[in-house]
Amino acid sequence: QTCALPISRDAARWKAALDAVRTAAAGTDNLVPHIINAVEAKATVGEIADTMRSVFGEYKEVSFD
Repeated sequence: QTCALPISRDAARWKAALDAVRTAAAGTDNLVPHIINAVEAKATVGEIADTMRSVFGEYKEVSFD
């Protein structure tokens, strides 16, 4: 069972951190420092994953049946 917890975060810092993840994902920067910064800005794993998914897309397994 999960329960929602209220998140108090600086919206500008949160947005800037996710934008930095998106920019790094689109370029050649190491993503790890940007992801850590996003976590410290209280971005959720889902928000970070969605941001990276918007750049990389989603893996689709190829079936050779």
